[in-house]
Amino acid sequence: MVLVPGPHLLNGVLDLAAKRMSIGLGRVTYGSLIVLAICAGLLLGLLPAGPLPVTATSLSVPLWLNVVAAAVAPASYPVYFSLDARLIVWPVLVGALAHALRWVSMSQLGAGVAVGAFVACVAAGLLLTPVARRYGASFAGVGFAAVVALVPGVFIFRGVAGLFDLSVHATPELVTAVAGDLSTGLVTLTAMGVGLAASQALAARLLRG
Repeated sequence: MVLVPGPHLLNGVLDLAAKRMSIGLGRVTYGSLIVLAICAGLLLGLLPAGPLPVTATSLSVPLWLNVVAAAVAPASYPVYFSLDARLIVWPVLVGALAHALRWVSMSQLGAGVAVGAFVACVAAGLLLTPVARRYGASFAGVGFAAVVALVPGVFIFRGVAGLFDLSVHATPELVTAVAGDLSTGLVTLTAMGVGLAASQALAARLLRG
């Protein structure tokens, strides 16, 4: 998860939103290639243990456990990217709050994975934009650190694994599962990027006003 080039993808979305098309497309393409390389490497590494299951059941996680677990990734991600130590507490706190909002959106309000991620990213962007400005830090690094655990890697990995399975035995159930996993992963990633970019732009406008 830490290898996911979130800042590159987020900066690319921000560039595209600001109509800096060349650099934005370059960053998004670069980040996407790294994600594909991660998928390929993970799938090759899992070959000795057997194929990755395309469909899997998920368990309901209590709110308190979700919040505690959500603080682990934000605590490590700033260190990995050599961010100022003073900033670590902010992604941890905001990341925990963002995951709590996502949990409420999905468990209590019936929202889907993408909508839950969007709500969490909007909250993270609104809260962390002033922090990034105050400390002169990159919003992409601080913001993505808070929501890195929301990256729908399991859907993308299962979808890519399913594409390999389709070349061997294509069944209607497998096609449906692969399409569902890939669409969920891509839509959720898009929702995260849009949520962070839109909330960052809104927060920046409010700070200027």
